[in-house]
Amino acid sequence: MNTKNTYDKIIDVALNLFSVKGLSGVSLDEIAKGVGIKTPSLYKHFKNKEEIFDVIVERMSERYNTNLSQISTKFGIEDANKMKRFNESKLLDFGSLLFQFLLRDKYISKFRRLLTIEQFSNKRANYVYLEELVNSPLSLTRGLFSSLSREGKLKDENPDILSLEFYSSLLVLLITCDGSSKKEKPTLQLLQVHIRSFYKNHFNRN
Repeated sequence: MNTKNTYDKIIDVALNLFSVKGLSGVSLDEIAKGVGIKTPSLYKHFKNKEEIFDVIVERMSERYNTNLSQISTKFGIEDANKMKRFNESKLLDFGSLLFQFLLRDKYISKFRRLLTIEQFSNKRANYVYLEELVNSPLSLTRGLFSSLSREGKLKDENPDILSLEFYSSLLVLLITCDGSSKKEKPTLQLLQVHIRSFYKNHFNRN
């Protein structure tokens, strides 16, 4: 196993273990065993679990930012012409894409569980939890509704409040569905109902 592959495998194994047991519940020996190396070999890459956690945070934050940026670009949030043509179908696509990224991305879902475990005992985990799971998606939806408001697509309402209403329901459904594949289909159906209701209540018909 070459150095780069070992480094990446340590990150992957640690994320898997941390997402189930949290940082305090996992030892470096356990991580090394999962990678298939001796613990002294692990120290060639990381001094402690906190260093591994820092790299996981850095990589997952980049993954969040990249995917949310791609969603923004796909729907043309800064493009006035695309906003003028935005309709119920587009809102359904937007909400579903955001939800399924947060739910189905195998790294992000594990990272979310890790942050959920650590947020009350680890200040950095608490900050990252709020930033990545709450503030970043809210910023994306706020940008969408601000652009739609400028183009007269929305009723006279505050984009900040609309983004809270829209995304808070997605977040509740995400938490409800997390960890159980059996809940995914009915949850996605509820998501569709929520988005259609949101569109009916807040968008101008033209």
